[in-house]
Amino acid sequence: MKKILSLLLIISFLSVSVFAAEPFVVLSTVSPLALYSGSMADESYDISMYPEYYGTPVIVPFLVKDSGLSFDDLISNNPFKVGNAIFDIIVLSSSVSDFYPLSGTGTLTIAPDMSSIAEGNASVSLRYDDVSLMYQAGGYTESSSIDGISTARLSWSGDSIFTLTVDANTTLSGNGSISLDVYLDYDTLDSYLSISGLTLSELRPYVLEMLMTEFSPEVVSVFTGVDITNMDFDEIVSALEKRNMLDILDSLVFIIMASDDYRLSSTDPFTMCFSPKLSIDGTPRDDFDIGKIIKSCVRIYHFTEMF
Repeated sequence: MKKILSLLLIISFLSVSVFAAEPFVVLSTVSPLALYSGSMADESYDISMYPEYYGTPVIVPFLVKDSGLSFDDLISNNPFKVGNAIFDIIVLSSSVSDFYPLSGTGTLTIAPDMSSIAEGNASVSLRYDDVSLMYQAGGYTESSSIDGISTARLSWSGDSIFTLTVDANTTLSGNGSISLDVYLDYDTLDSYLSISGLTLSELRPYVLEMLMTEFSPEVVSVFTGVDITNMDFDEIVSALEKRNMLDILDSLVFIIMASDDYRLSSTDPFTMCFSPKLSIDGTPRDDFDIGKIIKSCVRIYHFTEMF
């Protein structure tokens, strides 16, 4: 039966001219970043040595792939497709909470690249070298493998607040790319702040002072590419504006204000003033609605809490 199903899948793939990698599987290929210690150096993990530890985050792409979860179904206007996606998420959640690596082979290497951090760019690559795992999940025993490379890139010096891109070229995910740009809606932000009689110019110094308390000026200087240690507030704002990073400070202003606002729901600080733009394999997805997805996730959470 499994061979028949595999044959049918191959035929269906060959019958279409373009086959895009499943976005959820592409994203899941960077889940082993949970193993990374943050040493800023390459780290390699021999899966055979400690499969119960190293293999735990590596299993996630296998489970996501096996679940059949579809991004297109989740954001669809078809309630039956959305229902199918929700069911797949429930099954996936069950498998994630009930899995255990039995044995494994291969090597995973996590390689960060911080050479352009002063320009507002950073990346980290995950190289799968013939990684294979046998594991128990969701009441069954399975064996899966992955080989290839996946890279996560973050940029915070462009027109958007930040751009997060995940590129994967692995035997599990295929060749796929997902890019998320998040913009700040200044009109909505100004309207929100005006209700409280406040302005950005009044709140920026307060938030900047908080940042300096949490992080040293040297750390902030590294990420902004500007030596702010001997600058006054106006000079810092001017420098951030020149480097297209002022929206980061303004986003923090909103998040801090909205998080303490009893009038707003728990999700408003993450959706109200932010406008995300998603591209999959280089094609913009105008049907992507972050508010709708968050609402679906909240409903799924409450549904699973009933059991």
